[in-house]
Amino acid sequence: MKRVSIIAGIASAACLIAGGAYAQAAGNFFGTSEDGATISLNVSHSGSAYTITSMNVAMIAPCKKTGNTANEGWGFSLFQDITSGSADFTSHNDYYYITGSMHFVGHTQIKGTITSYTATFVPGMTPPKQAQFCTAAKQTFTLNATAPGEVQPLPANVDTGRLKPGR
Repeated sequence: MKRVSIIAGIASAACLIAGGAYAQAAGNFFGTSEDGATISLNVSHSGSAYTITSMNVAMIAPCKKTGNTANEGWGFSLFQDITSGSADFTSHNDYYYITGSMHFVGHTQIKGTITSYTATFVPGMTPPKQAQFCTAAKQTFTLNATAPGEVQPLPANVDTGRLKPGR
């Protein structure tokens, strides 16, 4: 009887391990945060390792001093390993600070949370004399796998006139 229980336990553990590995998948994932800002990321696979190689994050961030909203987007390399289908991430430079966590829900969907910060000039004076902090508060996001070569829609605030040849 003990032998059957041990074998059943080993088989159950193997299924859990295989199920966790199956849940993560390489590819491109696209979606939005709660406030409708777009997020995309790329997951690569090498051997048994999965890695978030790059990420693009749009933010709709209310600003403290003026009440204006910063609508910005940032793309960055991340090279963050995914462990057991989950990863925490942080990227920052002189213009933004983005932090969050994500986990695979099956092999075609990623869910997580994200918080984005930026600083902008206070409008009015030329040249500007003050800056302000703008924050897209912690919120959930959902990303879905995209087909290879699929082109994602541009965010609403992108000036498509600049994308035409010859401009």
